[in-house]
Amino acid sequence: MLKRSLFTLVLPVLSLLSGPVLASGLPTPNPVMVERLGDFVPEDFIVYQDEHARHVVTVFTDVNCPICRRLHNQLGDYQMYEIAVRYAAFPNIGNALEQMHGVWCSADRKAAMGQAKRSEPVAVAGCRSAVVDQQFELAMSAGLRGTPAIVTPGGRVIYGHVQAERLLRILEAEAASGDQIQ
Repeated sequence: MLKRSLFTLVLPVLSLLSGPVLASGLPTPNPVMVERLGDFVPEDFIVYQDEHARHVVTVFTDVNCPICRRLHNQLGDYQMYEIAVRYAAFPNIGNALEQMHGVWCSADRKAAMGQAKRSEPVAVAGCRSAVVDQQFELAMSAGLRGTPAIVTPGGRVIYGHVQAERLLRILEAEAASGDQIQ
């Protein structure tokens, strides 16, 4: 009885966190997200990759989000599995909006992102990045519910921290599924 009750309670919560799921076990693609991400130029993102990257995911992040910080500390793992991570801004905790404007306005945005993820202040006097505002607006209009929100090339949104090996399996399943948005 306890197992059934727990399952009945947990299943709706899991579906709320991950959104609709296809028979393949993958989240439903979000065509609006894919289209809108295509409106940005590569320089609008902060990209972590090595020369062997076979997959690219967009991660909507908040510098104050503890789970986002954990993901950031494991970027090397993603690179080891040939996954490039490109950050988009979705500030929603504390002073994140101010900090993310500082990060995007910095001459060395990767260093500034690391600094902000360590709770070290990042400020660039008089700068407000239009890209941060546009990415935030995209996250809101696409219905993102939190950070980190990992967006696959097919437009699937996966919330929370995902180990690099598991993310690679998800990306490979998406590529093999044939129901990617192109």
